[in-house]
Amino acid sequence: MSLDSERRGEPGFHSAGRGEPGLARPERLDLEAAEALEPAELPPAPLRKSPTAPGNRTGAPKAGESRAASLQEGLGEASEVVGMNSVSEALEARGERLRRLCVSSGRRPSAALKAVLDKAASLGAQVRRVPPSFFARFAPASHQGVCAVFEEKAPLGLDDFLESLPEAGPSLVLVLDHVLDPGNLGALARSAWAFGADGMLIPKDRAAGITPAAAKAAAGGLETVPLGRAVNLAEALKRLSKLGYWLVAAEPSEGEDLPFFDFPDRSALILGGEGRGLGRLVKSSADFLVRIPLSGGAESLNVSAAGAVLMYAYRSGFPAG
Repeated sequence: MSLDSERRGEPGFHSAGRGEPGLARPERLDLEAAEALEPAELPPAPLRKSPTAPGNRTGAPKAGESRAASLQEGLGEASEVVGMNSVSEALEARGERLRRLCVSSGRRPSAALKAVLDKAASLGAQVRRVPPSFFARFAPASHQGVCAVFEEKAPLGLDDFLESLPEAGPSLVLVLDHVLDPGNLGALARSAWAFGADGMLIPKDRAAGITPAAAKAAAGGLETVPLGRAVNLAEALKRLSKLGYWLVAAEPSEGEDLPFFDFPDRSALILGGEGRGLGRLVKSSADFLVRIPLSGGAESLNVSAAGAVLMYAYRSGFPAG
């Protein structure tokens, strides 16, 4: 199987966690799968034994413990990424948080698989050979017989998020007011990464979670751009103002046309959710309203498309260093 053939098919994601919107608790393997588990012996990659770590992370079952329980032991909050290309990208973006790699016993050797196995081994992670039935719960995602389990990166609390921002100089922060579509959240994270935003801030409630769809659309953005979560978004905007940020809210039908608007050097760009738009308190907090002029009868852009246009406009005035 060639590397090119590995790129065909859309990779998918599956997430699991506790206490986060859109995330589910990790599932345990069934007994049939547990009996089939064996230490990985997948040519052509030489698999090195993982170093001993706290929490029995080498995968050796404790006395009276099934191999299925051992595989899940110590996971806590975790996310699972499936698909060869997705796993490869995730290993580059967050390899330090890799806990284990699972490969289907029916998976045929390939150069791409060897590269993934070698990378996992170099990180000292567990590598497990599992039966094909292990991947049934990922349907309809194209898992390609490969699953990487990572320690979940939780959003920052508001205090920690604000402390992560630059104290002076040009800075762009993206603020999302009840964006509910995980695909839009991910796409905005990807654009924020591309245009050098210093952070993204979302409300605690009525907001998209870090779901498989969000991770897929972000393509690494959620791992790179600091993500904060605020209980009260209007109060969080007041604190951003005290840090020298000007609040720039996007509105489809009012405000200054984007081509004539000069972004302040420290800007918090506020985008409203799909359909609802900006909340009343959030909109009234804004220092400026800005709109993207459209032609052809279109009333507005998708929030992720609008965000990309506005972030590009900001970065045109303040090129990344």
